[in-house]
Amino acid sequence: MIPILKNWELVLQIAVTDFKLRYQNSVLGFVWTLLEPLLMMTIMWFVFSRVVRVQIPNYQLFLLLGLIMWQFFSRGTSQGLNAVTRRANILSKINIPRRVIVFASCLTNLISFGMDIVVFLAMMIVFGVPFRLHLLVCIPLFLLEFFLIYSVSLVLAPLNLRYRDFGNVWGILLRAGFYMSPILYSMDFVPENLRFWYLCNPVSRLIHATRVWIFPEASSVDHHFWILLVTAVVVYAVGTWLFKRMEPKFGDYL
Repeated sequence: MIPILKNWELVLQIAVTDFKLRYQNSVLGFVWTLLEPLLMMTIMWFVFSRVVRVQIPNYQLFLLLGLIMWQFFSRGTSQGLNAVTRRANILSKINIPRRVIVFASCLTNLISFGMDIVVFLAMMIVFGVPFRLHLLVCIPLFLLEFFLIYSVSLVLAPLNLRYRDFGNVWGILLRAGFYMSPILYSMDFVPENLRFWYLCNPVSRLIHATRVWIFPEASSVDHHFWILLVTAVVVYAVGTWLFKRMEPKFGDYL
């Protein structure tokens, strides 16, 4: 993390520039960041609440939170995966630590996630769900998910640079992960003999842990926060090792 702290102004500049460029040719601009989870929530809510008839209190918000947290991970790792290849021109001209580029990409995604959370809080007011003091506990969970996204990106970025088909593989894994995570349903819907395997996915555990704090009546399954923390640290250690090992050859791959 030291290279990032030393280049903090550059990290912030890249993150803000990327966020602006993402929506510069769009009529609605960054409003799409706000509309996307709401539109997805509306469609999924209609299908699973009205057709499948899933019985979960405050299901609209329950679903919206799951979608926002999954998109945070999906969008963040997809951007982190392409961070180095997308900035090839800059890296060939400026001598900066490559990890700075990956972190800046994740920070751009954090800005979008922050806007999504504002939308979620506004929807809590609309649906009359009271704010509880333990909502503040969700802040460390959000930061932990950001740390996990950065850690996974450290693994994905060099692999995608070396093997360009890796992006397609990750896209398939993300699509599978969406349906294998408790986004559309509660962990209580998962059979007990399968819960261990579901919770091996740290994103599933993060979504479940956040929902437990916001909607304690929605699930009785324990989330074991310490497992989340250990998993994120292990992924970070592996990602840092892999990134450092492959970084000297980035020039050849670019």
